Amino acid sequence: GGSDFFGAGAFNLTSPAGAGVGNGQMVLTYSGETVPATPAGPAGPAGPAGPAGAKGAPGTAGASGKVQLVTCLTVTKTIKVNGKSKKVKRKKCTTKVVTGTVKFTTLAVRASLSRHGHVYAAGTARTVGAAGTLVLSARRSLRAGRYTLTLRSSTGGVISRSSVAIH
Repeated sequence: GGSDFFGAGAFNLTSPAGAGVGNGQMVLTYSGETVPATPAGPAGPAGPAGPAGAKGAPGTAGASGKVQLVTCLTVTKTIKVNGKSKKVKRKKCTTKVVTGTVKFTTLAVRASLSRHGHVYAAGTARTVGAAGTLVLSARRSLRAGRYTLTLRSSTGGVISRSSVAIH
């Protein structure tokens, strides 16, 4: 016989060949129209997460760092002292942001950046041919303001002392 769900047709219940009595194996076959899809039951628990995917392509390069070039010149200035004119030498420094290679002309071996008696950065100045490089390592955090850049020879004598502004 049939049922309202499956329509007209016949069900046959058989045991597979070689199956022993009482082993619980049976085959239910249906002869008739196509069996309609049964409604889905409740979803089971989620399975474990799969392995991580492949590493993505590297991103674009970041912006270049900024280098501030400080250029100092010695200028002679006339000032009045007790009503008399007197010539004094002063350092006038300018700063500008530069890109590319920066060249220095100095023979100094040691350099330091200080303010109020405290050293904020120190390093070396190396001369290669006509060009030189000044490399300073920070010892304290630098804030905007005026600092003193001191260049010393290998014997410890001061070669140059100039005031620089950090912005």
